[in-house]
Amino acid sequence: MHQKHIVKSMKTDSAIVKLTLRTNKILSNGLHPIMLCVQFNGRKEKSTGYSCSKECWDKQNQLVTKKFPNYALINKSIIDLKNKVIEKKLQFEIHGEAYTAEMLLDENVKTDFRGNNKIF
Repeated sequence: MHQKHIVKSMKTDSAIVKLTLRTNKILSNGLHPIMLCVQFNGRKEKSTGYSCSKECWDKQNQLVTKKFPNYALINKSIIDLKNKVIEKKLQFEIHGEAYTAEMLLDENVKTDFRGNNKIF
C-alpha cells in the first residue's frame, strides 16, 4: 500500500503581528523604516513613523538596540503600536468576528465590546 502524504498549508487561523526593519528601503537620512507587519492570508505592512540603522535593529526581539539615539522612546512607541493591533485582533477573535490584515492596521476600524465593527 502507498501512503499518502498530507501537506498542510502555512496559513493560520490567527494573524501574526510583528515589527520589522525594511532593509530594502533606505530613507534620505540613510536609515531604514520600522514597519508594523500583519501576516494573515497574505502580508500587509504599515510604517510606524520610526526608523533606525540595520546595525541597531534587534531582529529577534523586534526592538531598537541601546546603541541608537532615543532607543527607549522609540521602543515604547513601536511596542504600543504593536500592542494596539494585537488587542484589536483579540477583540475580533473573542467575539467570533471575521477580520482582515487591512482591518487590523486601519486606525479607523474600531471594535466595541459587543463585537460590532465600527468605522469612524
